[in-house]
Amino acid sequence: MMKSLTGKCISNQIVIAPLFFVKKAAVGSIIMEETAEDACERLISARKRAVSFCHELIEKAKAEKNREAESIFTAQELLLTDEIFEAAILKGIREKHLSPEMSVVAAGEEMKETLCSSEDEVISAKTADMKDVVSYYLEALGVYETMRYPNIEKTVIVMARELTPAETMRLPKDYVAGFVTQIGSAVSHVSILAQSLDIPALYGVEVSDSYDGKLAILDGEQKILIVDPDEKTLFFYRSLKEKRRISVKKKSEDMLERPWKCYANISGAEEACAAFANGAEGIGLYRSECLFLGRENMPTEEEQFSVYKQILEIAGNREVVIRVLDIGSDKKCPYLMMDNEKNPALGVRGIRYLLSAPEVLRTQLKALYRASEYGNLSILFPMITTLEEVKAAKAFCNELSGNVRIGMMIETPAAALITKEIAAECDFISIGTNDLLQYMMAVDRESDLADSLLTFNHPAVNRILEHIVSAAHAAECEVCICGELAAEELMEPFFRAWKVDVLSMAWKEKRE
Repeated sequence: MMKSLTGKCISNQIVIAPLFFVKKAAVGSIIMEETAEDACERLISARKRAVSFCHELIEKAKAEKNREAESIFTAQELLLTDEIFEAAILKGIREKHLSPEMSVVAAGEEMKETLCSSEDEVISAKTADMKDVVSYYLEALGVYETMRYPNIEKTVIVMARELTPAETMRLPKDYVAGFVTQIGSAVSHVSILAQSLDIPALYGVEVSDSYDGKLAILDGEQKILIVDPDEKTLFFYRSLKEKRRISVKKKSEDMLERPWKCYANISGAEEACAAFANGAEGIGLYRSECLFLGRENMPTEEEQFSVYKQILEIAGNREVVIRVLDIGSDKKCPYLMMDNEKNPALGVRGIRYLLSAPEVLRTQLKALYRASEYGNLSILFPMITTLEEVKAAKAFCNELSGNVRIGMMIETPAAALITKEIAAECDFISIGTNDLLQYMMAVDRESDLADSLLTFNHPAVNRILEHIVSAAHAAECEVCICGELAAEELMEPFFRAWKVDVLSMAWKEKRE
């Protein structure tokens, strides 16, 4: 009988294939009679083998040129060699008289509870890493053999209550058309790995081993799994899948004809997943202030690094432009101790604030440069009005090392008129059209006058945009049009004439 199961999915793909239910290997008896010293020696020996298992996966990811998987398993290798975690296991053996196997499980559960308690979805998603680390240890201790999936010999949709990164990586990729799991999230490792393989991952589904072997339809757009579809449903989805294939092919051909790249503006990792699943070629603006708002204290370097790294891993080789903290007294961040201003839009905000609070900027840049090892990172500085601000921002960057592109936002008339000088100092510029129009037309974006005056068809708008693009290109600097204007279809002939390099917009505003 046909049955529909609902979940969550970041892909709009349709997949039709039999289900393969992953049966986890049972953990055998882990109670042994041995001295604490012998148990500790056995644990230390097992850790070496566990590191070897993880290293095999790193090398496999490298061979497959899967950068996302490589970074996941590299992070797991660090956990395996973490002295604090090993000390917790040894303490369980010596003080609680646990066997190595039981102590590994206990230390792992304690670590997972700590991670799960985090309100940060990126940090809580790392519980899957700890499950893998425990499984490496148990495999090395001879408790069970990690799954190698010898039975998958045809294209299937893999179903499981939960899949760890190691279990996912060991799947035969040529035969996996999609994933269905009960536990997961848009930023879980399985979702990221699925995206890197360009296959859909449906999570939050009530799974059952009774579905094993049954034909199923995974509809990413509708976020459903149809088990045992009837002939009418099967015919409908096969037709729809073919129509989508033709549509995707046409869109790909259209993208090749466009002279610019289309990027997405985002506020978090989940939006990045959704944008890439729906065709974004990169991230043109990640608003890092989202990390700072709605909390009682400033995010630490480690917290920031974790989020930036996650977004870069999601992006793979695609460019990610992260704008440093763009905040003024109108955005409530009590811990930053900013003075109230009568007109925050014209006050201490963006680069002005950051240069007045060097440790805030320095901490953020350290986190960004550390994260740059995990992807294609560009850093963007907001609210530029003078060349001195550009040079001061670059001086902070020069304190650090990394393969990072540096860009400046052109969103004030002052910056627009010295675009050539600014462009000569950086790798790219991003025209913040929302603020630029506000400052040019002397109209607050929240004003009732906004609809009539904040419009692209004022001749001054076209002239200033043409000047910015021309001046930047004269300095051999890449230009991105960022904001609502980038999604305006009537502007396309102008963008084409000016030879704009990148358009970046809220992805729901993307032109079809």
